[in-house]
Amino acid sequence: HSTARDQIINISHNKFVIHLKNGVPKALWTGTCNFTFNGFYLQTNMALEVKHPATAEAYENYFKILKRNQGVGGSNNPVKKVNKKICHKV
Repeated sequence: HSTARDQIINISHNKFVIHLKNGVPKALWTGTCNFTFNGFYLQTNMALEVKHPATAEAYENYFKILKRNQGVGGSNNPVKKVNKKICHKV
């Protein structure tokens, strides 16, 4: 599903899809591609599939924050802290 963020002033560039199995994050897809015909078929873009449940969970938690329309840009981005912990474990 998609969720409109109506309280954000800037254009959102959070491009990711989380694969949930029985409500549990299992993997995610992200990249530079806009979700448009041109983005998928006519432009040069990068896409990444991440099959790492802990990373998918971090993005799911971030999505829940975005869904609440909170300002989470820059240093307020909670995913940065979680990703640092994940990267140190890998």
